[in-house]
Amino acid sequence: MEINNALYAILSACFVSTLSFVGVFLLYFKSNKLSGILNLLICFAIGTLLGNAFFQLVPESYFHMESARLTSWLILGGFFVFFILEQLLHISHKNKKAIKPYGYLSLYADGIHNFVDGIQH
Repeated sequence: MEINNALYAILSACFVSTLSFVGVFLLYFKSNKLSGILNLLICFAIGTLLGNAFFQLVPESYFHMESARLTSWLILGGFFVFFILEQLLHISHKNKKAIKPYGYLSLYADGIHNFVDGIQH
């Protein structure tokens, strides 16, 4: 029975690792096809980050922090900070129509998430 579990763990780790190479195959698309796919992928990334936050991180934060009120204010503050960051990125990229500010916002959010996750573990 333990060999079966180890085999499932190895296969799932290999599957998840191969999914990370999907971005390499996007380099072979032409720029007009890539721009259509890129919006879909950015939306998927933002949805993944929000899903992780709402289903895993927010409930866990209520469990680990003493005050539910402080936790709620910190969550609202985080939304406010990223709203302001998105507005600043939108203003600074107003004349550049090729660059979408939510792509940068997703990149910043993922970087902050990975930094905090690295500190936590």
